[in-house]
Amino acid sequence: MYKKHQYYIYIITNPERTVLYTGVTNDLSQRLIEHWVNKGQPKTFAGKYYCYNLIYYEEFRYINDAIAREKEIAIEQIKAEGKPAEMAEKIAAGKVNKFLKENTLLAQAFVKDNAKSVAEYLKSTDADLKVTAFKRVALG
Repeated sequence: MYKKHQYYIYIITNPERTVLYTGVTNDLSQRLIEHWVNKGQPKTFAGKYYCYNLIYYEEFRYINDAIAREKEIAIEQIKAEGKPAEMAEKIAAGKVNKFLKENTLLAQAFVKDNAKSVAEYLKSTDADLKVTAFKRVALG
């Protein structure tokens, strides 16, 4: 039996509703808890601005669809702030790249040498080496 995958884009705001944060996750409940726990923490945008109140979400079956929708929303938010369209594209692309770097195996930092990504390490070991399967393990 196959597990049904669910992905979400979501928008949260601060208590004053003056700051918006858009994100992608595969576990909306857990992600909202993380935003709540991190409120006031300056190391993240959402934490720094106390963004933890959910105001909107959409559900997707495929991660690529969720990422594309997040990018659309981010571009619209950036344009609404009066920033140029080309700047909006660059900022949105940066958000997507950050998500992929944190959530895909080959883009993640290699655990024994975080100056290299997993892909760079594999290439330096054997240029023909390919990942054919992996299991993701999360603690906590």
